[in-house]
Formats: sequence, structure tokens, C-alpha cells
Amino acid sequence: MKAHSSKEEIGKQMVGGDNEAVFAGNSIISETVGSLGPGLRGQTPIYNDAGQVMGVVSVGFLLADIDETIESYRDRIVVVGIVTLLLGVTCTMLLACSAS
Repeated sequence: MKAHSSKEEIGKQMVGGDNEAVFAGNSIISETVGSLGPGLRGQTPIYNDAGQVMGVVSVGFLLADIDETIESYRDRIVVVGIVTLLLGVTCTMLLACSAS
């Protein structure tokens, strides 16, 4: 049984073709096309008391959402990087001038 953000998908089999390794007992991260589109997901097996795999936990994000999040932070990261670099160069120059 699966839980899903789309009510029509609840209880249906997972799609994407990346479940075999998880049912074999391995945790994975995969890029695949699921029922909502291309995404990145992490999966890990769930074990019963006898140590047998009885299910899978899967958490995924659509690639479009990942790209949108990266895009929203990119400018801030560049600005922080430039400010840090300028601050480092300025401090280095001040130290070099005071040492001579």
C-alpha cells in the first residue's frame, strides 16, 4: 500500500522500476520517473520481526521542484561567496600592510 500526495495514487503499486534493490534489503537513492514525473527519491526497506523485508519507505522530490529551490538560493550563495572573498582579500591586505 502506498501513501501519496495524489489521492488517485493511494494504494497503488509504486512506479519507477527502482524497487528491486530495496526489496533485496538495500537502501538506495535514485533518479527515476514516478507517477508525478521525473524525480529524485530515497528508499529504504522495512523489516518485520523475523528480519524479512515487508515494505519500503520512499521519499521523493520532483526534479522541477529541486531546480526551482536551487534557483531561488543561487543568487544568495553567489553574493555571500563574493562578499566572503572580498572580506578575505581586504583582511589579507590589511595584515600585509601592517606587518611591513
